Amino acid sequence: MLLDAPSASHAATTAPPSNAAALAALGLDAASGSAGNARVAIGFVDYGFDLLHPCLKDARGTRSRFRYLWDQNRTPRVDVTANLDLATLEDWDGALLDDEVAAATLSGSRRALDLLYDPHANCCGRHGTVSGAHGTLMASMAAGTPFAGFRGAAPSAELIGVQLALPDHDWKEVDERGQPRWLDWTPARAPSWNGWRAYDAAPQILSAIHYVYDRACRLGVDALVINLSIGAWAGAHDGASPVERGLATLVHRANRAASAGRGPRTIVVAGAGNAGTDDGHWMGDVTRAAPQSFDWIMQRRDPTQNKLEIWYEGAATPLDITLQIPGRGALGLAPGRTHELVAAGTRIGVADHECAVRGGLSCVRILLHPPLFPPGLFDGAADTCGFTLGLSNNRQEVVRLHAWVERDDGVVERSWLTPAHAQSSLCCLATAPGVITVAGFDHQAGGALPGIMPASSLGPAPWATGAAARLPHFAAPAHGIWGARSKSRGFCQTTGTSAAVALTSGAIAAYLAAAGAAAPLPTAGGPWSPRFGHGPFRIDRIAVTGEAA
Repeated sequence: MLLDAPSASHAATTAPPSNAAALAALGLDAASGSAGNARVAIGFVDYGFDLLHPCLKDARGTRSRFRYLWDQNRTPRVDVTANLDLATLEDWDGALLDDEVAAATLSGSRRALDLLYDPHANCCGRHGTVSGAHGTLMASMAAGTPFAGFRGAAPSAELIGVQLALPDHDWKEVDERGQPRWLDWTPARAPSWNGWRAYDAAPQILSAIHYVYDRACRLGVDALVINLSIGAWAGAHDGASPVERGLATLVHRANRAASAGRGPRTIVVAGAGNAGTDDGHWMGDVTRAAPQSFDWIMQRRDPTQNKLEIWYEGAATPLDITLQIPGRGALGLAPGRTHELVAAGTRIGVADHECAVRGGLSCVRILLHPPLFPPGLFDGAADTCGFTLGLSNNRQEVVRLHAWVERDDGVVERSWLTPAHAQSSLCCLATAPGVITVAGFDHQAGGALPGIMPASSLGPAPWATGAAARLPHFAAPAHGIWGARSKSRGFCQTTGTSAAVALTSGAIAAYLAAAGAAAPLPTAGGPWSPRFGHGPFRIDRIAVTGEAA
């Protein structure tokens, strides 16, 4: 899921679009990004790359900037744990892309190329591409060819793209029509419902990052930056989900190989997320003497399913967790079978409680679908419905808990928690070990300090301590950033940590191209804050020792 949709602000422009101020805030001058001492590639795992936009073609307008492109929607879902042979995937290399781009440019029509790969097909989000495909925006911000007053951060970088086959319904426990997948579940036949999904366990993302690295090796580049302007909120945020482990393993193995001269130095940049003002996170300590509770609020007009995950420490003695449905008693969510959630004789959701999921953490997952709620559940004055979660502890020790509402973009669609805590509201991929996690700030605010972008998610990492908890690592410009608008020759603006990731990826690529693939990057040292990490990311403040100047 994209990391700018909740706070996006798209608009067409008649003035020359420019990210000059944002690039300057990253330490990039007007000449940055020109060819230098190293070949660098940027890999994008995203949705919708317009191969015909002038910013994603070469300066002459006849060659694609993409050297490889894989549309996962054209191949079966793949599992990287099954000894996947990436050479068997149906993808397009630079020669084919160049031919198709040249043919479309010569004919003046994009129809034939769109039949091969349409950047507006298979995009995520129930509202479609709105003002353009997200992948086009991100690729142009990071590396766009100079055009009409616009340029990306690293216009000389090679590009590799993966169009994810991961629409909303594939990780939200709903079908293509938005209907809950548990509607046809029969507890008598299957006491435990097996339909739970997780964005941070998606094999599509794992396959994508391995594909990008494999193709970068084929290109023979000196360095690779993988751009992850994607994310969701549910999950443990413990760095140990399948996707987070996959990212950490890839970075470790790739850089061991690079040190031996067998592949590119590899850097992954991920976004903190845009949940800073969503009221979607609760945290607290539960003791035997001090139980806790919080409310989960939903709206009558909400047409979408809502999901809540509660994670807590320990598994030997499960916590007592109850769900209070308005008008009926508290339902105990004990470990074991999946619980039906019923109101006025109608199933309105399901829940389960699993102990020892991983690393000593246990989890309660709850799904509720407001369109199925009986009218009596809603408060007539507020048109909302509140569910109370009760948390009791029979252990001697203090137990930490965190709860996250899954991402559900839109004003009408959102549900929220009360009380809520903005800290530790990072997205589910932001806590991957070895990844550079970037928050967003408003570079246009002026003043000596970074301008606050309220939507940007805050740290620290919820379960870690010391340096490992200091996420995000850095912040980058994320407010009113220009990017190429797909299926046009124009541009639009967006706000969100997606843009912060793209600009940081491009800045790193430009810096490594000029300074060499082995050049040091800023270190995450010095003062840290939950909102800005160790401060704005700047590639012009790196001393020869590798310390941030």
